[in-house]
Amino acid sequence: MPILPKVAEGHAVFAPDYSGFGRSEGRLESEEATTPALANLVLCMADALGIEGAVAVAGHDIGGAVAKQVVVRGKAAYRG
Repeated sequence: MPILPKVAEGHAVFAPDYSGFGRSEGRLESEEATTPALANLVLCMADALGIEGAVAVAGHDIGGAVAKQVVVRGKAAYRG
């Protein structure tokens, strides 16, 4: 079952596709493909979209590591 449509029933959902990952075109240099650098892209995206306050994050595979970086930087609310 696709998860995003279900989550989107009650929340705004943003699913970035990093350059060179998934179905996106482009290529990242090795220093741009680190989880801290990708987390910075997520945070810049949130700022550009005017998202303020804490957000919930989730990720699969490398996205999980990126989500952890977003939490460490204090943008996401952690619920364990």
